[in-house]
Amino acid sequence: MRTAWLKDLRLADLPQVGGKNASLGEMIGALSAAGIRVPGGFATTADAFREFLAQGGLDKKIEQRLEALDPKDVKALAACGSEIRSWILKSSFSAPLEKEIRSYFQQLEKQTSSETSFAIRSSATAEDLPDASFAGQQETFLNIRGIDHVLEAIRHVFASLYNDRAISYRAHQGFIHADVALSAAVQQMVRSDLGASGVTFTLDTESGFPDVVFITSSYGLGELLVQGAVNPDEFYVHKPTFRAGRRCVLRRAMGGKQMRMIYAGGHGAGSTANEPTPAADRALAQAGRSAGQMDAIKTHNPFALNDILFSRSTGFDIACMNNYGCSLVWGHPQAPMGTRAIIELIEELVLLKPELCAPHIERLVRGLWSPHPRVVQAAAAAPSSRSSTAPGPAETSAPPLSRNLRPTVTRRCSPHRLLR
Repeated sequence: MRTAWLKDLRLADLPQVGGKNASLGEMIGALSAAGIRVPGGFATTADAFREFLAQGGLDKKIEQRLEALDPKDVKALAACGSEIRSWILKSSFSAPLEKEIRSYFQQLEKQTSSETSFAIRSSATAEDLPDASFAGQQETFLNIRGIDHVLEAIRHVFASLYNDRAISYRAHQGFIHADVALSAAVQQMVRSDLGASGVTFTLDTESGFPDVVFITSSYGLGELLVQGAVNPDEFYVHKPTFRAGRRCVLRRAMGGKQMRMIYAGGHGAGSTANEPTPAADRALAQAGRSAGQMDAIKTHNPFALNDILFSRSTGFDIACMNNYGCSLVWGHPQAPMGTRAIIELIEELVLLKPELCAPHIERLVRGLWSPHPRVVQAAAAAPSSRSSTAPGPAETSAPPLSRNLRPTVTRRCSPHRLLR
């Protein structure tokens, strides 16, 4: 299998299309009935990636180049990564693979239009493992139009598996480079560059409190927000009150939103641009801060999202939660996506501060499907500050940490709040 429609993918396809694309397939297939519209598209598979590298023996050439690399030598690492990426960008797709990509894209354009822009997204087959986090290491390209630009962007996505950071991380984590493959998704874009975009979490990302939806939003495409390059608006919505149909916003915090990402003139790789948020929007936000937020909301909306939009986002999050449940953790056969950031944070805390974590190890690790072996060893060896008597009421009543986690958490939590 070289290509597949996103709507047909499920978690069982993770070895072929990686965590991101498998999760997109789960969402499209499972949440459409709940009224959640996830843009469609298709994905190339790990088989397609390996077929691409096998063209002309490029896979063997890359393997030999990496074997001679000392990942601790920064200059050598940069030279090695640059050379491998140039090899990939100069390579051609096999005739059968290119034919399939062209066929899928032609059908996708018929479902949308020739004026529709697409995102070419990376999804590594090792991206959502419980003992390592590969997320964010590979590239995504936005505002891509036309099959020639799509093929170019897919090559860039394939090449990004060998950027300096990814090579170094795999080497230090002990992963064999050839064991990690890449899937590229071609997904229809929403024109958020003309409005606003955001990220939602089905809990408070700092405390793990499960009865709120946390929404961040800013103007333009969401890439700057995901990168942490813009100060967004923040909303906390109380779920039980929302379900009761009452006023449910616990807190609004207005961000500066100084920059936004928009479509640039071209439609190949890198066809987006960052620009200052228009003066009118900035003045509106500044007026809201000066006049007092609640008074400003009565006359105009200084936030990137209005009440209707973030209320709709809250409804979507609750629908996701109802469909998947909150007690799912990565590695469970029915888990839709990974609680990667939380697991990674727990592991770092245990490894770096075992004496701090010792009183909480049982509560933290309980519920995780497969903690890294080093974490188990560190936890066992850590000096415990509590007695060997039975745990107190607070510990026995505390649910496993994973019960309070949304499967798609992507932001780190405060260690102090997590361990509180």
